[in-house]
Amino acid sequence: MPEPLPSKTEIPVTKTEPSVSMTPSQLKEMLIAFAHELRKPTAEQEAEAAKKKDDLERAKQQKIELVRLDAQAKIDRENRCDIGMGPHRKQNGETTIFQGQIFSDGYYHPMCIRCQKQFPKVKAYPEREGTA
Repeated sequence: MPEPLPSKTEIPVTKTEPSVSMTPSQLKEMLIAFAHELRKPTAEQEAEAAKKKDDLERAKQQKIELVRLDAQAKIDRENRCDIGMGPHRKQNGETTIFQGQIFSDGYYHPMCIRCQKQFPKVKAYPEREGTA
């Protein structure tokens, strides 16, 4: 025979966990702390970030070394040009080996064609005395 239905006075009460009440600011602080905890990188992500940082540092050091070597090569090239037949002269020793271009500022910017040393700019068209 089926079990009789409980009467209104005999409603079974299930045992529940005690409830916790929080203020909205406490709830906000708890959620922010939870979000920070979720954002923490995993061990693999930390290892990948460390490797990437090391790679960037190594690339930076290589670029610095490359610039240093380039600057030293430029100084060596200029010094070799001065040792020959005199500073920045052709092998016959008579004529300079400058080339340059006149820019819109009205100055000639000379450069040695052997060592690519750039010299101070020179007024391309000197003012002539007695001309109107």
